[in-house]
Amino acid sequence: MRMKFVLTLVPTLLASGAFALGQNPIPPGLDQTLQKLDLQQPRLARQLARLDSGLGRLAFDFDQAGASHDADYQRGESALDASHFEEAAKAFNEVIARKGSRTDAALYWRAYALDHAGRPAQALESLAILKKDYPQSRWLNDAQALQVEIHARQGHPADPRSESDQEMKMMALQSLMESDAAQAVPILRKVLNGTQPPAIKDKALFVLAQSAAPEARELLLETARGKSDPELQFKAVRYMSMEGGDAAKEELARIYSSSNELDLKREIIRGYLLSGSSDKLLAVAKSEKNPELQKEAIRTLAQTGGKEQLWALYKSAGPKEVREEIVRAMLMDGDADHLLEIAKSDHDPDIQAAAIHTLAQTGGKEQLWSLYKSAGSKEMKEEIVHSMVMDGDAAHLLDIARTENDPEIRKNAVHTLAQVGGKEELWTLYKSEGSKDVKEEIVHSMLMDGDSEHLLDIAKSERDPDIRRAAIHTLGMTGGGHDGNALVELYRKESDPSIKRDLIQGLFLQQNARGLIQLAREEKDPDLKRRIVSQLALIHSKESTEYMMEILK
Repeated sequence: MRMKFVLTLVPTLLASGAFALGQNPIPPGLDQTLQKLDLQQPRLARQLARLDSGLGRLAFDFDQAGASHDADYQRGESALDASHFEEAAKAFNEVIARKGSRTDAALYWRAYALDHAGRPAQALESLAILKKDYPQSRWLNDAQALQVEIHARQGHPADPRSESDQEMKMMALQSLMESDAAQAVPILRKVLNGTQPPAIKDKALFVLAQSAAPEARELLLETARGKSDPELQFKAVRYMSMEGGDAAKEELARIYSSSNELDLKREIIRGYLLSGSSDKLLAVAKSEKNPELQKEAIRTLAQTGGKEQLWALYKSAGPKEVREEIVRAMLMDGDADHLLEIAKSDHDPDIQAAAIHTLAQTGGKEQLWSLYKSAGSKEMKEEIVHSMVMDGDAAHLLDIARTENDPEIRKNAVHTLAQVGGKEELWTLYKSEGSKDVKEEIVHSMLMDGDSEHLLDIAKSERDPDIRRAAIHTLGMTGGGHDGNALVELYRKESDPSIKRDLIQGLFLQQNARGLIQLAREEKDPDLKRRIVSQLALIHSKESTEYMMEILK
């Protein structure tokens, strides 16, 4: 419907901030259209509120009507969608004539159609019938708002002071603000400084913020300075931030510099994000003495896409804490190039580590690999290896595990490779590896990715007894019935008593009472049988208890 289009388009244009912030060039034709929209903004805002309510009512009515939905009412809606207002009025006349359940809604929409067809007097008559014949209708507030708007266009704006209903007062104030801001602003000032409920004050501030009149701008600024209700100060700051003009930015900067209130300063910093004020954020980040506010300004600057400002700030920043915050903030704008430069050139190892860590979070795999190959210290290489877990760089971790000369770094690469789920890479490395220490590290690392299949292969075929024991032990820690059965089969085929003891331990680690009972019944070696029974005694399960009772008989 037409309302849905308006409800979708206008908030998108107004909230995007692209035009207000001057971020995009505007074609001349579109510029003229936007100027017209800007002039109509207060009225559009009021219509949107009313139309949103109207949509809710239409949805309710539709649900109630079900399959018997009135064809004339639907025809009227379709005509409104197509801006055929005379046709819409005729369709709603048919609905009204039948005096059905939708008569009050039809009276409202007929008035709406007549008003847009250039017949405001007849529209007011339709609204009067609605108010007289349907005093409990859900459409009365919408009808009152439309009535206020029609009277305002006819040169008879409603006097807010004569209205008793607060909602109607706000509608009247909106209308009066459009026609005579000089009269409306003093009334709004009384509302903002008075004892009205917070919700009413909020609406009054919203009405004020929609106007470009000098009197309105001055009152909004007074509120932002905290000269009226302190609770409204933050909201006024937010409205000024959304405005995005140079004058508003300068006023916010003056409020910031003159205030000692931390929460207000935080609100202004966040407001700079709304208005894209990277220059103001940079100024705060440079001059703010409070470390928390300075960090907030740095983080917010990154959110505005201020890569170059952050880099300039980094090069001029002295304290270590500030530089570390800048490095962490670079994650938000994905500034991999500058992070790489910091990791290469900063002499502080903590900042270097922070840059490497943040670089990995940006997905800078190739930058990290380039840095690793040129790294001059073992500490930097280890930091890079640990950071590779964040971007899951299994390919480069495999290269490091294969080619690195330092055994500790090789082991770290193996460990990290398991953390990123590199099962196949680890198995490939194991089969080609000649170092016993590295092979044992691979076996231990297989616990992290639960690679019981390859662990079982190693336990069956590895010739080195120490590596076999490590595989059996790790296999036991992976758990699982299938692996337990495999350990039982391995035990039956094994002749080395020491390996058998490792297999018993593996079954115990799995808490595999059934497998241990099977072996206890089969085992002829009394020492091994005692070992199996001693492990079973530590497993608290129904099966192990029944077996112990069987021994006691």
